[in-house]
Amino acid sequence: MVLVSLTVFNAVLGLRVESKAEASLAALAGTMKNVVRVRREGEVKEIEAEGLVPGDIVLMEAGNVVSADGRLFVAATIEIEEAALTGESVATLKDTATITVPRFPWATA
Repeated sequence: MVLVSLTVFNAVLGLRVESKAEASLAALAGTMKNVVRVRREGEVKEIEAEGLVPGDIVLMEAGNVVSADGRLFVAATIEIEEAALTGESVATLKDTATITVPRFPWATA
């Protein structure tokens, strides 16, 4: 009986701690803004990542989080950590080469 009561107590305590941790993480995520530096109309501006539109020139520095899909115009030995997307543990070297993709992937050239 003691073991059952300790197991139930441990489960309740674990659920309470986990729910507090999730609430703290949600509150922290709500306060963080993903700010991006872009060049628009010849001026450098800082905007929220949700405000990015096709054609924006995003300025990146070491340590920045890539907030959108894009194409590199100028790069000097840039490596991207893609572990969250691909699971790879090694950063991937990127370059400015154009990637050609057929308009319709199922169509043959």
